This record gives sequence, structure tokens and C-alpha cells, in this order.
Amino acid sequence: MYMLREISLSDARKNLSALLREIEADPEAGYRILVRKRAVAELRSPAPARRKNAGAAMLKLAREMERLAPRAEGEAGRATAARYKEYLYGNKSVASAGRRR
Repeated sequence: MYMLREISLSDARKNLSALLREIEADPEAGYRILVRKRAVAELRSPAPARRKNAGAAMLKLAREMERLAPRAEGEAGRATAARYKEYLYGNKSVASAGRRR
């Protein structure tokens, strides 16, 4: 639990660098900044975050995306030379739309 010391706003502004160095050295230290005896802010160390390997996290997300949306061969919705009529006109090409009379 943080032990917050009370400090006035003007003192906090004057000594901000020293206060930040103190908080960095001792994460349990903190300050409550007061204006006219009313707390307006707190200055304390951020919650310790668990460090993660960014590369491993990205690889895990990429594999999860592949699993959720597997790529089909010939990826639907993409125009290719072999399927340009289907891409332009839908499932049936114009030439084979019906019988000619």
C-alpha cells in the first residue's frame, strides 16, 4: 500500500524532478498534491506491469488469427486471371448464363 505524503501544488511544481527521482527509487513513496487543503492529484509510481516478450505476443496473436480465419486456396473475393469473369459478373459468367435460341 502506498504511503502518500501531502505536499502543496507550488512545492510540487518547484521540486518535481526531485520528487520523480524519489518515486523512481522507492516505488512505495508517493505524494498527494493539495490546493487550499483539498487533494487535487496524486503522484505515485505506476502499478508494476508484467513484462512480456513483444515478439512472442505478436506471434501468438498471428497464430490465433490464422486459426480463426483460415485462408482457403484461391481466396474468395480476390480477382485472378483464372476467375476474372466470376469476379466481374458473379458466380455465373455471361457466356454461360443461359441457353441461346
